[in-house]
Amino acid sequence: MRGVFAARAVAVVMLASGCTVAFPHPGTSVACTPLRFAVNSHDVSVGAPQRQAIVDAVEDFGVLVGRSVEFLGDTDDTASSHRAGDPLLIELVWPDDAPVSLGFAAPAIEGDNYIEGWMYLNPVIRSAPTGVVRRLVLHELGHLSGSAMWPTRQS
Repeated sequence: MRGVFAARAVAVVMLASGCTVAFPHPGTSVACTPLRFAVNSHDVSVGAPQRQAIVDAVEDFGVLVGRSVEFLGDTDDTASSHRAGDPLLIELVWPDDAPVSLGFAAPAIEGDNYIEGWMYLNPVIRSAPTGVVRRLVLHELGHLSGSAMWPTRQS
């Protein structure tokens, strides 16, 4: 539920500002460019309903924030090779040193612009109910967008 709330909050701010949001510190902004994304399943056998729930959640998020969505399909790209400006990367992998969780998201910021980022989804979701997968992806997308809304000072 919090993921949907965060997505709606982002949508209200973006739509009220004409779909481009500038943030005073550290000067980041979010524009309403198409939301392009790809999925790296790392050979985890993901059920068709769960995979569709991931795609549907990103498309729902696009509708909520007023952005068109373009699913680029499968990729072999990883977060370690991800660069600012690359499409949103959703990986079904969980690092050994990561905290116990179902998802983690990190934004990419280049210069003064917030640009998508990447998301880890714990492979245990491969058999989770589709509603859980959808809420998880929306929650993580809220983090990606919310981190641009409430930036922290970088040292």
